[in-house]
Amino acid sequence: EVLPDFYREKIESSLRSFAILFDFTRVFLVFTLTAVVGTMYNRWWEMRQLVGTVNGRTQDTTIMIATYIQGEDTANLKCELVRYLNLACLLTYMQARDKHGRDPLFNLEELRQAGLI
Repeated sequence: EVLPDFYREKIESSLRSFAILFDFTRVFLVFTLTAVVGTMYNRWWEMRQLVGTVNGRTQDTTIMIATYIQGEDTANLKCELVRYLNLACLLTYMQARDKHGRDPLFNLEELRQAGLI
């Protein structure tokens, strides 16, 4: 059975309204997700650069320690300085993971047993 023209026009009008609403919702969702993903990527990239800077400076400092501090009686000093640099990197990672609610890589007792503290 065919619908009367009155009902057909109401249904078509409702479907057109729904299509317009869907288009607006889709555009809003696309812009919102783009902004959110862009912000997340920028934060990740900034953190990656900061961690790279910390690691690079740690390596540079370790090389300078090995190069400029010389002598037979300085071996313990070199080991201590490098140990502190490694501990600083580990503590940075531990703090970043804790800040974002992830399980820590190590606890302080494990660092003590490893000889870093």
